Amino acid sequence: MKTIETFDDVVHVLGGVTGVARITGRSLTSVCNWRRRGALFPAQLYLLMKAALDERGVHAPPTLWRFKRAHPLARAA
Repeated sequence: MKTIETFDDVVHVLGGVTGVARITGRSLTSVCNWRRRGALFPAQLYLLMKAALDERGVHAPPTLWRFKRAHPLARAA
């Protein structure tokens, strides 16, 4: 499986802004705004986009999605 490392690489592999919008069910404007707001995808789209990348034989690191980090003092349940 090929690994890609950047937001723009993911967008390219998934068919550009139009392809990402189609896959995620979001608007073209939303996809463009993600690039402007730090080049990170919304975390809730990770599994959906990961599946689309897997279908294309490509892996991208989870760091390209905007996951919230647990507070260092938070207790594990």
